[in-house]
Amino acid sequence: VSDGPLLGVAVRGAAAVGAQPLAQLEAAWSIDWSALSLQPRLAYGWQTTSNEHLVLRHEELTLSLAGARAFDLRWLTVAPTLVVGYSYAHQSFATTGAAPDRHGHLFVVGAEATLAVDLWRGLHLQLRGGGLTSLFRAGPSGAPGLATAFTWTAAAGLGWHLR
Repeated sequence: VSDGPLLGVAVRGAAAVGAQPLAQLEAAWSIDWSALSLQPRLAYGWQTTSNEHLVLRHEELTLSLAGARAFDLRWLTVAPTLVVGYSYAHQSFATTGAAPDRHGHLFVVGAEATLAVDLWRGLHLQLRGGGLTSLFRAGPSGAPGLATAFTWTAAAGLGWHLR
């Protein structure tokens, strides 16, 4: 078993029409076995969208688990990856008139392609990209329904294998 920390940055495409992509800071821990790798991840993301009437600040705290089957090719590792996660979202508004803050919950599932390149003495560069689907409540608060959004994600980080 090989394991170690990973710190990185990620960008996720907008989940709503007119919104900006979400920037994220991410911390993870890789647990690698011969046939399977698991990576619990914790990410904080934010984005700001504005127009002449409104400034919207959207923040998310996401806890996810990625499972991958890695294939080592000399100095490069390639891994198809499945991800499941939960996000707590907070939105605040600056506008004329009343606009109370909103809170929400998102469930995320997706597939990524992960590439890792060994750099030096256990240090490695990890690159990821893929598609995510989010499931969340939408609609008027009196009669909420469920909505889904499909979007892209891209990430880069530095990790360290401790063993």
